Amino acid sequence: MQQRRMGTGALFLAGALMWMASPGHASAASYMLHLGGLCSTDYLGGKGSATLFDDWSGVTPVNLRIDQRFDHNAAVAEVVDELDTYCRGTDDCYMIVHSNGGAVIAQALSIYGGTPGHDWNINWVVHQGSNTGGSNLSDIAGTWYARWLAELVLCDMADEVTPDIHRATFDHNDTDGVTFYMLAGFDTWWYSDWFVPDE
Repeated sequence: MQQRRMGTGALFLAGALMWMASPGHASAASYMLHLGGLCSTDYLGGKGSATLFDDWSGVTPVNLRIDQRFDHNAAVAEVVDELDTYCRGTDDCYMIVHSNGGAVIAQALSIYGGTPGHDWNINWVVHQGSNTGGSNLSDIAGTWYARWLAELVLCDMADEVTPDIHRATFDHNDTDGVTFYMLAGFDTWWYSDWFVPDE
């Protein structure tokens, strides 16, 4: 009886094929990334009664834990790391963002999107009540005392999300080719016009 021996190259090829067929390597993964807003550390712990969107078969929901309490640019850096984890190679992402999360992802895409090491596969981003252009509520016409009050009452980052800061920080027209869908709520009170002058 004649035995056949596999050469070293054939063994290496067989091992590589088995590794590629193992869970996590066989096929691409799709993720629905959820990013919270100002003064939050994640999507579920933010304002309101948020839940993760998990209705799509084959798309894994992820609650991003991004600290938006102290420093806006640090939050952008954290998001860049998460996008590198979930949205590169054969994996792709969808995103749902809330409030200042919209400004965080917009800045990340504008500054880092498409640069070496940051070739993300993001299908689209849905913004819920986004303050991508800055928040008049944290600014109240640019007064220093309003910024101080916002920081005192809300969190340290509140005075960093004003229109004059957000609009000068990055190119709002550069989304690295990612489509943004903007959802806005409309619920006014009798005093709204005092605080939101361009409503």
